[in-house]
Amino acid sequence: MEGLLYAFPKATRRATKKTPRVMALHARVTQHKRVAAYLASERRIPFNETGIFRYYPELDA
Repeated sequence: MEGLLYAFPKATRRATKKTPRVMALHARVTQHKRVAAYLASERRIPFNETGIFRYYPELDA
């Protein structure tokens, strides 16, 4: 979900309005002790404009 929100913020927000439980699950997973530790760690590679999950304004309708 993080990758989709980064790459296609408008489209993802629009789609998740129809599926609020998906975002609720995403929020619960990110709060899991080990997942939260990873997300806060230096091991997590940040999003950037050269990877697959970059912002695609021309596709974000």
